[in-house]
Amino acid sequence: MKVERLSANKVKFSITIDELEDKGLLDNDQWRESLIWHDLFEEMLEEIQVLYGLDSTSAVTVEIHSLNSNEMTLIVTLDIEDLYEDENEPFIEEESPIHQYLFVFDSIEEIISISHRMKHIEDQGITSLYYKEGQYYLMFHNWDPKLHPIVGALGCEYGRISCETVYVLEEYGKVILKNDALKKITSFFSIL
Repeated sequence: MKVERLSANKVKFSITIDELEDKGLLDNDQWRESLIWHDLFEEMLEEIQVLYGLDSTSAVTVEIHSLNSNEMTLIVTLDIEDLYEDENEPFIEEESPIHQYLFVFDSIEEIISISHRMKHIEDQGITSLYYKEGQYYLMFHNWDPKLHPIVGALGCEYGRISCETVYVLEEYGKVILKNDALKKITSFFSIL
């Protein structure tokens, strides 16, 4: 299940047909049983709370889309009024100290592009590149806190935030470049 935050109160879930079958949602007449769907929605709301810290006890609207034959997309919208502490004052997320970002990319070309976009940043902290199951993972660690918005924006422009951990990547994936990955990639590959 892929999770993507669309706005302050909207989250998109992409669930493959295989995942639905694994959960037993497509077995014979089971898909008509509301308790099975209730469990799926409970799992989704827990995921929202864990990943984004959103209170999932508010009113929820769910839109279900079938974009292709292999995947179903659900867009969960939380009641916007519950996101505000005071009616006149909008909810402002507290900044938590993020010490590392981990992004996933579908191709090495995206890694090369982001490395060239970031080559002029002086304090690049530590960057490491991993490979697992056909995807590339770029870890940003110990960056200057002032650069976090830039790192986050560029990472999401070329890839997406990963739910994997560095420990899983080190155990089950392959380390391609440990430390200074962006600088090494920039020196190895040039963009015309």
